Amino acid sequence: MMVSGKGQNRCWEQTEPAEFEIDPQARRRYLVALDPDLLKRVRRIAQSRGLATESLVNLLLEQRLQEVESQVA
Repeated sequence: MMVSGKGQNRCWEQTEPAEFEIDPQARRRYLVALDPDLLKRVRRIAQSRGLATESLVNLLLEQRLQEVESQVA
C-alpha cells in the first residue's frame, strides 16, 4: 500500500525518535564470487551441521588461514 500526501504526514507524526549506537567494529558483508558447485557443497555441509552457510565459510577460512600463516612463519 502506498501512502501519499496528508496520509504520509500522519504516518510521520506517529513515529518516535530512536536512539542507537553504531559499532565501527561490527562485521561487514562482502560479496565474493564462488564457484556454484563449491557453494552447493558448503551449503550442504552447513545445513548438516546446523550452521549458517556464512558461519561455516568464516570457520573454514579462519582455519585455513591459520594453517597457511603457520607455514609462512
